Amino acid sequence: MTQQELIEKIENQSIISQMYGIGTISKIRLDGKTINFDIIFNVNGIQVNKSFSAIIAVEKKVLEFENEEVAFFYNELKNALVSSVKVETQIVEKKIISDDVSSLKDINSIIKLFKNNESITNLLIYNFDNQKFEETLCAEGFYYLERVMNRYYLKDECKIEIIILLSYIALKYYDGDLHTQIISNYRKHRSESEYKFSDKSIRNSMYKILEPYRKVVQYFRDSSYNAVPIIYASVPHYRVSQLYKISYDIYKKKLLFDEDVTNDQIESKVEECLRALKRKDLLSDSDSIKGTEYLMSKYTQSSIYSGFNLEALVKIISHCIRLIINHLTRLEDSFIVEPYYKEGYDLWVDDFDNNNKEIEKYKKSRSLSRPYFKLQNQKNIYLNTGEYCMDDSYDPQKVQIEIYSNSKLIKRYNVDGPNDILFNDDVSMGGYIIKGQRYLLECSPIDNLSYKIVCDGEEIYSSKERLFRKVLFFDKGGNEVKPGTEYEGDIFVVSHTLDSNDESGSSAINVTKKEDYYISIFEVNSKEVFRFDNEPYVFFKIKDPKLIGYQVPWASFTTMEGKEEKIYKDVSVLFQTSCDMEDIYILVDGNIITFGEDNDINYTINLFSNEYNGLFAYLINIYGLDSGLHNIKIFNIKTNKMIKDSNLNFIYDDTLSKCFVSKTNESIIYEIMSKFLNETIKFEYPHGTSKIEFDAFVKDLGHGKLNVYPSTISYSIDGIVWHDIDWKFYLFELNQAKNTIFVCGPDNLIPYVIDKKSSIRKRKLKYVQSDLDHFKYEINLDYLKTLKNEISLRISFEYGTKSKYLKVWFQPFIRPDSIIEYDKSSGKIKANILYEGKTNLWLFLSITNTENILCKVQISSGESIEFDKNSLIKNYDDVHYITTALHMPSLGISLFKKYEEEPFKTFPKICIDDFDVNVEKQNIYFDDATSEIVVNTVFTGTDILKMEICPSGFNKTIYSEEITSGKTINIKINKSIFNSYMVLLFKPNINGGYEDKSFYKSKPIRTTSYFLKRRLQIKDFILDDNSKYQSNNTWINFIRIVQLDEEFYLLGNIVGIGNKIVLEDVYVSPITLNSEDSIIKIYRIKDNKKYYLKLKNGSKIFRAILSMK
Repeated sequence: MTQQELIEKIENQSIISQMYGIGTISKIRLDGKTINFDIIFNVNGIQVNKSFSAIIAVEKKVLEFENEEVAFFYNELKNALVSSVKVETQIVEKKIISDDVSSLKDINSIIKLFKNNESITNLLIYNFDNQKFEETLCAEGFYYLERVMNRYYLKDECKIEIIILLSYIALKYYDGDLHTQIISNYRKHRSESEYKFSDKSIRNSMYKILEPYRKVVQYFRDSSYNAVPIIYASVPHYRVSQLYKISYDIYKKKLLFDEDVTNDQIESKVEECLRALKRKDLLSDSDSIKGTEYLMSKYTQSSIYSGFNLEALVKIISHCIRLIINHLTRLEDSFIVEPYYKEGYDLWVDDFDNNNKEIEKYKKSRSLSRPYFKLQNQKNIYLNTGEYCMDDSYDPQKVQIEIYSNSKLIKRYNVDGPNDILFNDDVSMGGYIIKGQRYLLECSPIDNLSYKIVCDGEEIYSSKERLFRKVLFFDKGGNEVKPGTEYEGDIFVVSHTLDSNDESGSSAINVTKKEDYYISIFEVNSKEVFRFDNEPYVFFKIKDPKLIGYQVPWASFTTMEGKEEKIYKDVSVLFQTSCDMEDIYILVDGNIITFGEDNDINYTINLFSNEYNGLFAYLINIYGLDSGLHNIKIFNIKTNKMIKDSNLNFIYDDTLSKCFVSKTNESIIYEIMSKFLNETIKFEYPHGTSKIEFDAFVKDLGHGKLNVYPSTISYSIDGIVWHDIDWKFYLFELNQAKNTIFVCGPDNLIPYVIDKKSSIRKRKLKYVQSDLDHFKYEINLDYLKTLKNEISLRISFEYGTKSKYLKVWFQPFIRPDSIIEYDKSSGKIKANILYEGKTNLWLFLSITNTENILCKVQISSGESIEFDKNSLIKNYDDVHYITTALHMPSLGISLFKKYEEEPFKTFPKICIDDFDVNVEKQNIYFDDATSEIVVNTVFTGTDILKMEICPSGFNKTIYSEEITSGKTINIKINKSIFNSYMVLLFKPNINGGYEDKSFYKSKPIRTTSYFLKRRLQIKDFILDDNSKYQSNNTWINFIRIVQLDEEFYLLGNIVGIGNKIVLEDVYVSPITLNSEDSIIKIYRIKDNKKYYLKLKNGSKIFRAILSMK
């Protein structure tokens, strides 16, 4: 490009002058090697024409190009004219019209914040100890201040940089005298300045810049210039130490030592407290807060009062609180204390650590604000909310707690108990303490459970993610167990599934099945990795980094050198460190993996546990690996050092799988697939086999053997013949001298006997694992042989969270198609008992409900036997039913005892009557209106039965009739004495007539009686001469019925006024019944003889007339 073409590209373009602002290059004049610019400026509406030597003006930054392209054309023109000039012109960083006035990016960022009316304080604090930042800011800011003193034009961005400089000095150096610090820093940084200015000139020029902002910062007195930079700084460094007292009190009294509180929650509570200081009129233009011990600069208090730059103060105090929490919960070397906060932090730590009383208060109260879960009765999960301090501006009558699952409102509770909300009347930190509440959860606790505290519809607290659990664990006391802590034994697990990820099954004992989750019991230990809902968990303290991804339990790879390596299908690394999650990065096979980027290999990192001791356990899950050998290293970004022992090698193959095809009595057929193999292989795995090998190749490791181990269980009595675990094991057929069986199965197998009826539900059996073959075991059965009256139990073979069951039969399984019946046509009892096993059993026949044994005989399965009925019962009368039972042969070594005394199986009784009658339906009731008992009986087995009706408890038939099935019989009942009756049914004899003994008795039928349980008045006595004797105020209390010489009487007492007994134990026999009056006979009984009553004059009383009303 020619010189003329370059000139045309530059002319009429914009250029910036620090004195005149933006101008236009109207003409370029060349004079040898010199370039001159004629520039037109518009200053306050007046056109100003200026000429500059371009090379000098641009080099000295008197002029700056707005456009990068124009600067490029200028450099080309300059190089064409001045070949000796090698330093290129500096240009503004932005490509298109930029407001940047500083050479430092951070300063330009602060300028932009200022222009957008955003707080600049945090960026000033961030650069508090940044020497380059300070030197650049001072050099540029004081340079622009000099321009003001020289009465040059200054654009707004330059003025803003001056204010930022003054605010930075206020933040870092202010000690009560701002002017001295500003002038001192000016003299320090502009010592070589060609201009020398007095302190007064500096002050006046500074005031000129600050003038427009005095009202902006809204200080108590708008006449103060110093207030502007100090309020923009928010809290000068020398005042920071005073904030730790109010910060600690907010954490203690308002946040209630909540160690899991988020930064947002801290800031919200801090802002609430600061606004309360204004609401309660505790602010002042002095350096202390009224009515408290808190010291705070009047300028800082002004921010609280006006709200200007309040967000900066909120963040400063919030960060102080975070540092306090870090000190209380973490190791000192696990977090950074920024220089701005360091001096005040050290003073607070020294004071707190020497205050034993305050330390004890913290230890006692630190967990009160922490919500937690509780398991009760193995089935009910409760949420216990943490304590919360509500500002005293809220109405305590309108507080509610809302429970959410996956952001969906589940339940809303009123907090209105007498002790649910307490008032704290602290002057500055007062509020309402909402005590922890306990709620039975009506939703899943493992589906993003959270709760909110609301007051009058406004949310004032949210638990956010602090209760989120993928799986929950509880100890026997119902307390939550955190993964990564030491725990062994039974543990209650709340999970979405009980499924295992291979054919080995699950060792879970299902306690409760809810709609969205299970509560089950597992046995865990502090050595192994357990998987729940396909996620790894450990129950031991994490010391060194550990691979805990899914390690295939039934396979491994052996190198050519004979080294055996585990194979992983997914990879997770569990490790402990003191650094924060965002300070961690990983290397996979030497390559840095950037989290979240679109890489073939990626990872997630989650907080696994936090023990509040300054250490965090993290779980890294890695995705997208190819099959082969891999290496992982984990680093701390801040130290750029590898986390100790995190250099981990492993073999990975997510394609490795073993699929069940079929099985026989001798083996299981599988198909195995893996990228380590050339093809899919179908193979036979015989029961009792410990290992099968295949030739394989692993990328980056080489050739070797893929080992396949047993993933299911097989057992053997003799160690030679092996059976699948589904093959029934009959303990009763085991030789009495033998007390063990052999088992082949996965490594680390533990046998338990499961007995739900025992006080010890799950008992470990004695066993020995082979030293030469870790997949072979010998299980001791002595404990099982001590159990009596057991039909069957299960032996659970467990490893990790997986299990398989072997069913042990103590007695033969009797098939339901076994036959025991009576054949009427032949008079024979026939038996054909079918059962599993080879043992001969003993069959006993006895008379039902007696100890009379009719016959006992030894039988084998499927053997048909007949017994003649008449021969069996010839020595017994009235035999209707026979019971059959099976006894085990004697398990001891006695020569005389042939069978066990107690039967293990008793069959339903069989009727040996020639008429096998069954009552199918019986409808009996008393009709009080007609005084009738109504009977309708449906029966089978015969056409006719005899029916009798007797008073309950008395052997007296008042009615007898032959009945047919389904016929309704109405029997009129005399209400004179009895109030309860029974219906008896009798079978017909084969030779005619009916059996003497009833085969059926109904329940008592309640009726009404004119006499029983009544008190009736005696109107007249009828004497032996038929005359009447009128009785005055005499009654009879009828008590019960008695029988004497086959006669039935009503027993009662004659009483007078006030129910006073006149004569005890009189016997009454009714003669006539009437609704108005009844005639009775009255006797006394002595020596089983009846005697009439007599009057005092010797007249006998033959009868009496009773009033029935």
